[in-house]
Parts: sequence; C-alpha cells; structure tokens
Amino acid sequence: MEERYHIVPEEGRRKEEILALVAKERGCLAKGGEADTARAAGLLLDDFRSGRLGRITLEFPEPEKKRCSMGSKEGKTGIVREVLSFFLYVAIVVGITFLIIHYVGQRTYVSGSSMENTLSDGDNLIVDKLTYRFSDHKKV
Repeated sequence: MEERYHIVPEEGRRKEEILALVAKERGCLAKGGEADTARAAGLLLDDFRSGRLGRITLEFPEPEKKRCSMGSKEGKTGIVREVLSFFLYVAIVVGITFLIIHYVGQRTYVSGSSMENTLSDGDNLIVDKLTYRFSDHKKV
C-alpha cells in the first residue's frame, strides 16, 4: 500500500481513514472535495484482484500439524484405522465379486469331449445368469 498509494502505515488508524487516503491519492473526490470512498473501494478491490498490491491472501494460514511419533496414541490409532480400512476394502471387493459370480455371470472351463462339434476340451465359457432371471427361458 505504501508504494501504490503512498500511505504510511500507522498503528491505530481506522479503515475509513485509510480508504479516504486512498480516495484522495487516486483522485476519487466527490462534490465539495470530499473523498468518494465507494469509488475508492472499487479501485482498491480492482488493484487487489489484479495483483498490483503484491501477493496478498485473505485466508488464514493453517496451523502446523504436530508430527506424531510411532509410540504415541495418535500414531497407533492411525495405523489401526489404516488396517481396518484395508480389510474393509478387501471385504467389499470379495462381496462384489461373489455377487457378480452368483447372479450375473460365471467363467466355466470345458473338460471332456461331450460337445466335440461346438465346444472342445479346454475351452473357456462365460455363462450368463442374468438373462434367465428377467426373461422366459424356452428350450429349443
């Protein structure tokens, strides 16, 4: 703000006073020579958005997280949570696989030569189980 508006920072200065100084510096004067603070606020926001005021952020910095050692209670809780999360993931995958194999389709291996003209020994088939659940099956 010093470089852009030539305003020297002073402790205890109110926001309205700073905005009035910005208005006078940028020539934002209303009738009677009074500072047009609404127009000055708009110019100040434009300068902030375009980066002409420098690198300024309106966010508060996040507090630094404490580093936990392996012997602490928090570290053990994190490891237990990770292990439980892994086993839950594996259980969900196994459950979904079971449901697909049981209700949707299944891979089958042909052993023997009973259907030699169409299927040979060692062929792999995928059997569709879902179609029979939703439509009438007619044997030919």
